[in-house]
Amino acid sequence: AVMATAALVSAPSAHAAELCGVAQTMVTAANYWVDNGPDQAANNWQNATYHVGNLAVVRTTGVSNHRTLPWAEANKYQLPGTTFDATEYTTGEAYEDLAFFHPEPEHLQPLRDRVHAQITAGELSTWDSPEAVNLAMPAWVRLAEPDVTEAAHTLFHNVSRLYDRHTGLWWHDRRFVGTPVYWSQANGEAIAGLVKVLVALPKDDPHRGEYTRIVRQMAAKLRSLQRADGSWGADLLHPWLFGSESGGTSLITYAFGAGVTSGILDASYQKPAMKAWNWLTTKALQPSGAVGYVQGPGSAPWDHFPIKAADTSAYGVGDFLLAGQQIAHLTPGCVISQG
Repeated sequence: AVMATAALVSAPSAHAAELCGVAQTMVTAANYWVDNGPDQAANNWQNATYHVGNLAVVRTTGVSNHRTLPWAEANKYQLPGTTFDATEYTTGEAYEDLAFFHPEPEHLQPLRDRVHAQITAGELSTWDSPEAVNLAMPAWVRLAEPDVTEAAHTLFHNVSRLYDRHTGLWWHDRRFVGTPVYWSQANGEAIAGLVKVLVALPKDDPHRGEYTRIVRQMAAKLRSLQRADGSWGADLLHPWLFGSESGGTSLITYAFGAGVTSGILDASYQKPAMKAWNWLTTKALQPSGAVGYVQGPGSAPWDHFPIKAADTSAYGVGDFLLAGQQIAHLTPGCVISQG
């Protein structure tokens, strides 16, 4: 198995010619970023999100651009910073994905140390935005340590005060509670993160029911808010105000696709996932291979408005690649190398 994995990682890029259309698109977008994206050496959540998507390309296509392992080695498998901020754990998720190909347990020790330090310090109310549900929670749960998983549940229940059970949508932070402002990126992070968590959780985990209910409620609401062109607006309830953006659209597409393939969502969500992917590949993806219409970091639909075709980022590309991985699963005849 280890030899097979090594062969997969070293597959030459010429094999891209044999890929299905979805997989070829993923390779093109991943490699465009490698050739043109700025600040790729930094150990931060933006680059970590790209590498999570980049490894999804390898697992889907068997083609590697050989950038994630050197990035992790340059980081010495450390997390960025020294705080318990949720964004610092995204790097840990990238290392966990890399362990699929290079299963050296010591590489995850810095992640374990930071998680245990946070638990020991009793800092279990630090997640203050639904973005933490995707940027941090999967890394915690995938360590598969009961005390860590239970602490992640506690952190989730703190941030879930931002979940509006009447609408099935999340406010970004306390400033927006009670308002009709529901940002697509924040909601994409929440539903994508919960799907990742459900895929990783043991079948008998007592919190599965709660998370599944939230995912299904969110999915139903988000499906009703999908624009005719397949995208989601930056402002989910007022999609005409600030236009579409590819970050939230990619994350929701991932969640719908992974939800269907894992049995969390029923097969009816395949159609809106495919419709969203069509927008992502015909509108957001530029002829050059750049993933455009990525809204910059912020907290509200109007941040970085107007969102333009030239707007791209490491995390936007990574989210696009994760969406592609799930669309490949749903596409007949699209060979999946490693799931």
